[in-house]
Amino acid sequence: MAYKYPTKEGIKFAMEEGWTREQAERGFEIFDFDGLGIYEIEAICDCYPDGDYDDEAAAREAERIGYCKIIPAEEIPETFILNDYPRNYYGWIDTPENRKKIKENSDYYAKQEEKQMINFDPKISGVRVTGSEIDEVMHNIIFASQFISLKDCIKKIHRQESMNWLLDTLRFSKGQYAGDWYAIIDWDSIAKLTILEKYPEVEKQFIEYFGEGWMEHYIRFNH
Repeated sequence: MAYKYPTKEGIKFAMEEGWTREQAERGFEIFDFDGLGIYEIEAICDCYPDGDYDDEAAAREAERIGYCKIIPAEEIPETFILNDYPRNYYGWIDTPENRKKIKENSDYYAKQEEKQMINFDPKISGVRVTGSEIDEVMHNIIFASQFISLKDCIKKIHRQESMNWLLDTLRFSKGQYAGDWYAIIDWDSIAKLTILEKYPEVEKQFIEYFGEGWMEHYIRFNH
């Protein structure tokens, strides 16, 4: 799309809104994206009361007339994300500072993507869950044995929700001595309790997939 300079009416309106004549006649300006210190060329919307403007065309015109240099769109990583949206388009000012901030942002989101999210694989025998976050849970499980005592539970469980689930789900049997109560628990249930107690971000993902009653679903961890 070819760049359209503002009309006389658009220039007049923009100046009434506080823009200088130079800015109004040019029709575009360098803007700081959301105050983040990352700069781009945008059309000045006050110069186009009818809304007929194009930011990319403005950026191309800015570079054509030598107003500033623009980073080629193909050099902006797909992981350059601002306000939850990819921003790998043409229009970012080509300066060392801008390139540095764009790279820092892109590297951060690239690492987030590298960290595999939880995979939910529904099967007739229960939903199988895998992923790097699940691997971490299984390496930091709250009980090291399937044979647990009530004393262990009281020592290691801190959330009332976890304790309620244990008492409502498991059958504790009295041991040889007074005060000793024991139960057998499967590894998948241990993984659930570990998430409840130590991994709130993982718990959020389970709630998003299963709903608030995710603990009641039969979930297979890595098998």
